[in-house]
Amino acid sequence: MLIRPALPDDVPLLAEIEQSAWPPGMASTADELRSRVALFPTGQLVAEIGGKVVAFATAQRVRQAFFTANQSSFPAVTDHGRIVGSHADDGDIYHLIGVCVLHSHQGFGLARVLIDRQIEIARSL
Repeated sequence: MLIRPALPDDVPLLAEIEQSAWPPGMASTADELRSRVALFPTGQLVAEIGGKVVAFATAQRVRQAFFTANQSSFPAVTDHGRIVGSHADDGDIYHLIGVCVLHSHQGFGLARVLIDRQIEIARSL
C-alpha cells in the first residue's frame, strides 16, 4: 500500500469514492475536493493498492478563533466543503474533514492508516 498526497488527476475518482460512501446530499463534490487539493495538498491523502486509489482522507488547518466561531456545522467550519475561507496555512488546529474507503476495501484498516498519517502530519506542523 502506498500513502501519498492527492493529485488533481485523482479528484474524479475521489468524488466517486465519496459518493459511494455517503448518503445522497452528504458527499463532497468533485469541485469541493478539487479545491481542497489545490489549497492544502499536504492534508489530502490517498491510499493506493496495486496502483489504484481505494481510500482517501482530507484535512485543513484552521485558526482557533475561526473554529470556535464556526464549529456549529460542517458547512461553516469547511466553507461549504471547499475550505477556501476556512483553511489557513498558519492555522493552529489541524481539522480532519473526512475519510472514505471503497466498500470493496473496507475492514482492512485503511482508514486507520490514513488517520494515523494525518496525525503525523498534524504533529509535524
